[in-house]
Amino acid sequence: MRVIIMGSGERPGVRETFERFRPSIERYLEPVGVDFDGTADFSMVEAELAVVFGGDGAILRSARQMGQRQRPVLAVNLGTLGFLASVHSYELIDVLKSLDLKRLPIVKHLMLECQIWRGQAEEPEQSRLCLNEVIAFRGDDSFRIMSVALSVDGLPVTTFRCDGLILSTPVGSTAHNLSAGGPILRKDLDAIVITPISPHSLSHRPVVDSADRAYTLRGVGLPAKIVVDGATIATLEPSDRAVIRRANVAFCMIETLGHSYYATLREKLGWSGQPSGIEESDEPPV
Repeated sequence: MRVIIMGSGERPGVRETFERFRPSIERYLEPVGVDFDGTADFSMVEAELAVVFGGDGAILRSARQMGQRQRPVLAVNLGTLGFLASVHSYELIDVLKSLDLKRLPIVKHLMLECQIWRGQAEEPEQSRLCLNEVIAFRGDDSFRIMSVALSVDGLPVTTFRCDGLILSTPVGSTAHNLSAGGPILRKDLDAIVITPISPHSLSHRPVVDSADRAYTLRGVGLPAKIVVDGATIATLEPSDRAVIRRANVAFCMIETLGHSYYATLREKLGWSGQPSGIEESDEPPV
């Protein structure tokens, strides 16, 4: 099976971990591309699998590097929280031995496409895939409140006065959205969370809506920076807009045994205890 290998090369120990496991990987798989700098374009490389070493940041970068040709990702957690990277390094060899894409569950996760439109242009200036979130921030370094107008399917919703506005996927719901007070969404839902950051109104609360709608952001008065998965891609002038909608590709994650959704939340968020009278063995399989 042909495999692309990626990782956070700037993180201490990631390259060394890969080199330690390299003989085992080459025993079970055929590497056709290796990149730990985040610069390689793997959208045209023929491969059936991607193995990513690092944390969730490395996974976000790998999604961008694969572009319109997303492959199932086996993520090895070498980061801190690691909501996405669920396989620990000590489990990797056992996973490789039993790796069978026809039998292992592969979960598809929603990705978004963010297009930047300038003025009255008939074509977008650029388009960027998004796995976590699109955020509108202030376009300068001041501490002033920004105003950002939101429309859904061409219909005006409201103008938020806030420090920023997040449009998050379910995968991204445990990232900046969670820190800003937004809800956690199960990662296989087809939904988007709209979360204002420190809104200057008690009535502005996070909203969950369908992923099958088009969301348009405009900066009002001041420029607004558009940040996709942690990278600034554009600054919108008042005549510009960012249009966010479901992408035509999905991010595919391999789920290994023993790494359930709620088990990950319990581990990563430090949830402890158990409801009185309920044992895990009493729960029906999900």
